[in-house]
Amino acid sequence: MEFSVGTSLVIFTIFVCKRAITCLDDAMFRDAVNSSDYVDKTNFIKYFHALDGPAYVTAPRWFGKTLAISTLRAFYDIDANTGSNSSKTLSPNYKAFSTLAGRPKLNESVFEDRSFFNSHFASRPVLSLSFNQLSVSSKEDLLASLETLIRTVYMKHEYVLNSKKLTAHDHKMFKLYSDTTRNKTESDLLTAGQTLTGILFRYFSKQCLVLVDDFDAPALLFLTIPNVAGKHLDIAVFDVLDKFTGALLKNNDALFKALLVGRTGLARQYLTKAGNVHFLSFAQQSEVARFFAFTEQEVKQIHAKDLPITSLWNGGFRARDTRNENDTLFNPSSVMRRRNSHELEVFSWWATNLIHKVTIEWAMCRSSGIWKLVENAHARGGAVVGAEAKYDIMALFDLLSKEDGETLSDKERDIFAYYFWDLGIFTFLKSVGTEIMLIVPNFEVRKHLSEIFMRNRHAKSFD
Repeated sequence: MEFSVGTSLVIFTIFVCKRAITCLDDAMFRDAVNSSDYVDKTNFIKYFHALDGPAYVTAPRWFGKTLAISTLRAFYDIDANTGSNSSKTLSPNYKAFSTLAGRPKLNESVFEDRSFFNSHFASRPVLSLSFNQLSVSSKEDLLASLETLIRTVYMKHEYVLNSKKLTAHDHKMFKLYSDTTRNKTESDLLTAGQTLTGILFRYFSKQCLVLVDDFDAPALLFLTIPNVAGKHLDIAVFDVLDKFTGALLKNNDALFKALLVGRTGLARQYLTKAGNVHFLSFAQQSEVARFFAFTEQEVKQIHAKDLPITSLWNGGFRARDTRNENDTLFNPSSVMRRRNSHELEVFSWWATNLIHKVTIEWAMCRSSGIWKLVENAHARGGAVVGAEAKYDIMALFDLLSKEDGETLSDKERDIFAYYFWDLGIFTFLKSVGTEIMLIVPNFEVRKHLSEIFMRNRHAKSFD
């Protein structure tokens, strides 16, 4: 499970169980609810439901994004074996939500709004997938990995083939996408998601909810590709993703709502054809951030005795629009891991398995400009950067591949700053005239930054 930033994160659990998967189920949500350490944020479902279009939510790694996907699926998904007219109260998901009603809590449970719950629980077919296994080394590799993803997702809905509600064309297309021996054109692959939502719509007579995890994984993976002289980087991979997502989300009559989640804003580059997509960021918007992190009151609920040291080690995240400087947020995964282990350094959300952490460390340690940016954020009261930054995949890739990394222009500095901000390496402190000031959020991150510079002997220790 992850903890994330986004528009549709529903419940935070205390588990940390991220898997390399291409399809997502609702078991993660039920596991979370069954944990004795659980902070109920299911009222996020109502927040998501009120949005008037697809949403892309970003938050750092381990902030609950995958759990949000699982929770939404557990709430909306119709049981394909029984259908929407069956007794919903007998389902495992209903029981999981109902167990929250009697527990002590600081936040309203979605189950307590019985009118909303009864109207929308188990009311939609759900198409869920993850982009974390897509290859971006070339357009051909991307299309091949996309075909594998599509086939896996289609097979999850193989039950529809027994229905007389589908047309002959529906059966033909389903067999095309699920059969490994049939050749698919690029056009076939680009419309595969849209086609499946249409099939599900006709089967259930209900518009489909679309959930996409790790939406920016292809962009983050692209940043790790070595910049070898003479080797052509195939940026056409992002045009493919743009067309696939556009066909799935824009002018799709079979679509109910959609939530896409990722770590950074980089994936906005392949949302240009998707129409009006809400971009909701943990770093920027407090109304979203509260669903993906613990407040001080919630940390007190979990382990009040250790609040001071927990605040020092794990606290300090603030969304850009937070008005009260004392309203800091805590990374749920780190807080819960520390509670269960009673050790400060047993787990680090930031240093664990970041797909691009080696690239980041290399860039930081070869560039005095990046070092100065981090040093200012860490030890000198804050790094002052522009209020806005053009933040896209190729601009960041070019900077990470730059031969001369000693100096940075203000524009380049701001690109790195916003990237680190999305990753949770920085957080917002305050506005300074027409600029903003960013700082390192807590000791957990500071420790790892110090180790990077000590290990590489690039600069003096931050300590």
